[in-house]
Formats: sequence, structure tokens, C-alpha cells
Amino acid sequence: MKTKAILIGSSGRVGQALAQQLAVLYETVILITRTQPRAISANMQVYHVADFRSLATTIEAMAIGADTDAFSCLGVSHTQVASSDEFYQVNVLYNLEFAKACKKKGVTQFYFLSKDGTDAPNQNDELIAKADVEYYLRTLSFDTLAIFRLSGLTQAKQAFALKNAAKMGVNALKNSLSLLNFKKKRPLSPEQVAQCMALSAYEHNHQPSLRTPNQATIITHEQMLKSATKSAKAPK
Repeated sequence: MKTKAILIGSSGRVGQALAQQLAVLYETVILITRTQPRAISANMQVYHVADFRSLATTIEAMAIGADTDAFSCLGVSHTQVASSDEFYQVNVLYNLEFAKACKKKGVTQFYFLSKDGTDAPNQNDELIAKADVEYYLRTLSFDTLAIFRLSGLTQAKQAFALKNAAKMGVNALKNSLSLLNFKKKRPLSPEQVAQCMALSAYEHNHQPSLRTPNQATIITHEQMLKSATKSAKAPK
């Protein structure tokens, strides 16, 4: 049974939600971050890494291995970095550095937050970066590699509207969805994505038959949406 989880990219919306989900499922959650997390649980260990170029040496010194699951939500947009080189470095190189360092320590299961459209990225830099990471992750031959292809997240106002509408009933929820004018692929909240990622790891650990050794498992946006809907309908 895996008792530890290690997460990089915990400062984003999904990363923050995932850190909280993992804290419920694992005895120890290791966060690698360049900024102070907003919420810390008693079983979290925070590693402040100012320069991700030292990722390999930082992870080498950690007590992780076959008892650890690795998660990455690391990614930035062009508006968050100063150059295209930095964009590629954060989105691709640091993700791969993290994955290779975890693999070297004996981690066997890896969960990566990707983006819908990596099958045909065309000229989209973000999709190209995600596609590159997906490709190289496959070459590392993790026992379990799960790739979550997210289409879009709800905006803060959308999430607030849905939460309030859900309290008022089904008709109000339908009206809210109409007012928000969702696209064909309904966006997910960060909490829904995080729940799906954490649940996938939980199922892999408790049902070994679900694992696909040396083969990537793709979880589409539609599958995540179904999982979130199923969880919402489940009795509390």
C-alpha cells in the first residue's frame, strides 16, 4: 500500500485542491513548490525550491520510493513567464526532471495533468508542451502512468453560481448552466479534477487489476466529468 504522495505544481488551482485531496488519502504528502502553499495539513511536508534546476538533487535526498505515488500539475501560461524559453523550461523540462528523479528513486506510479487536444496540437504552444511531456513520460516505463486531459476549468464566478444554484434545486441549476453559456465540453471545477486524480490513484492502489504496466492510461475530460457527476450523486 502506498503511504506517501509527492506533488509538484501545488500552487495552481488544481494543484491546491489536489494537495488537500491527497492529504486525506496518504499518510504523508510532499509538496515541491516555489511559493508558500495557502493551506497546510499536519501530514504535509513542504519543500521550497527556489530554482527548479535543482529538482534532481532535492528529490534525491528525499525518503521516497516504491511506497510513493507522484503527481504533477506543473504548468504555466505565456503570460506568467518572461520568455518562450522559460515557458518550455517550466512546462516541459521541469516536468521531465521531476518524473525522471521520481523514477530513479523507485516511484512506480505517476499522475500527470495534461490538456485536451494533445493528439493534434497544431501550432498551440501549450498543447505542444503537454504533448511533449506525455511522449517522454511514456519512455520512462512507469508501472502506472495516468494522463488527465482537461478541457477547461470553471471560472471562480461560475463555480460560485453553480454552488448556489445546486442549493436552490434542479431548476435553478439548469437556469444557471444556461446563463453561464457553457461550451460543448462543460468545464470542471479544480476540486472535481483533483478528486478524479486522487481517486484514480486510490483505485490503482486498491485494485491492482486496473493498472496498465508500461502503458499510459488516458483519462479524457468527458470521463472526468462522468466521475464528478457520479460522485455528486453518490449518497453522503
